[in-house]
Amino acid sequence: MFLLVLTSSAQPAFFEPMHGFYKARGTKVAATWSLDRTELPADGALTATLTIRGAANPHEIVRPDLAKVRDDDGRHPFAERFQIEDVPGKPEAKEAAFAYRLRPRSSEVTRLPTLEYWYDTGVKVGNPFKKTTAKGFDIVVTRVAKAAPPAVPLLEPDRLFEVTTGAGVLQHEPFAAGLGSWLVIFVLGLLAAIGWYAAWRQVYPDGARLARIRRSRAVRRATDAIRRAGRSADPVGAIATAVLGYLRSRFALAPGNETPIEVGEGLSSAGLPVADADAAVAFLRRCDEARFAPNGVNPLSLAFDAETLLARLEAAE
Repeated sequence: MFLLVLTSSAQPAFFEPMHGFYKARGTKVAATWSLDRTELPADGALTATLTIRGAANPHEIVRPDLAKVRDDDGRHPFAERFQIEDVPGKPEAKEAAFAYRLRPRSSEVTRLPTLEYWYDTGVKVGNPFKKTTAKGFDIVVTRVAKAAPPAVPLLEPDRLFEVTTGAGVLQHEPFAAGLGSWLVIFVLGLLAAIGWYAAWRQVYPDGARLARIRRSRAVRRATDAIRRAGRSADPVGAIATAVLGYLRSRFALAPGNETPIEVGEGLSSAGLPVADADAAVAFLRRCDEARFAPNGVNPLSLAFDAETLLARLEAAE
């Protein structure tokens, strides 16, 4: 689409593209995409680099905002398929290069879209603007597969795995517990539980109090960080970091648990109920969408939801 700009009577009219012009000038400009990989897991990200060659002013070219790029139907082909993050960089002497970290929004994403790129040829007669395209790439987004657990060797003697056969098997009457037997089992189990609790209190007299103190400190640190997030340069990132820090301290998550899926698996392994683990995963995904989606969520709303989540997790145990 073009915008007609009228000049004075002494100047001829000229056209300037409304979309896809990023201040590149030259007689023959080319734009190309390059990817660091074309196959990645659903929770992974790829780095796409847009290189502009042949421009006379590489240092003046503006970085394209992929989140705002629209097609002819008014859709956002990049933002609808990827979470977009700019990667800082400097243009080269004879060409400009802009890198982006792109995280697929689902495993159904199969292609990096083509980008239309307009440039100013500088001719004085006719339309000075020409279009080139950075052609897209096919990509493969695989589902995250869990590794099979390693085989555990059997160290017990072979006799434990032998099956007894013959008529002698039926000569023994099966054990049938009566009322007295069940009563004895119940009393012994109750006494064992009381004895274990008494021994634990003897060895760790302040264990319960120290556990409550650690829990309250984790909540207090996370709450303070959430309420200070509004003063940081990245409020949503500060909120997500505070909640993730609380989860690591509260449920002893492994240091490598970074993505929402990994956090959910860690919480389930720690014994947290499924509904509460899913609530934590959903909140972290909302934080990712707020940081990378074109229309972010209000940080104040996220802060309120973060404190609500902390209160829910504290009541879970």
